[in-house]
Amino acid sequence: MTGSGSLVAPISGDHGWYFLNDSEQEISIDLRVTGYFNELKDLGIFPPSEE
Repeated sequence: MTGSGSLVAPISGDHGWYFLNDSEQEISIDLRVTGYFNELKDLGIFPPSEE
């Protein structure tokens, strides 16, 4: 299964997103960003990938 989408924030400020996997299967998310931003923050919730 694949999907894609976009987010346009209606107001300025810090914004975030999350994905809830409610299945037993492991998933992989490839996040690609474009547009105007100053930084991306890793909140340290997930362990680093083993690539």
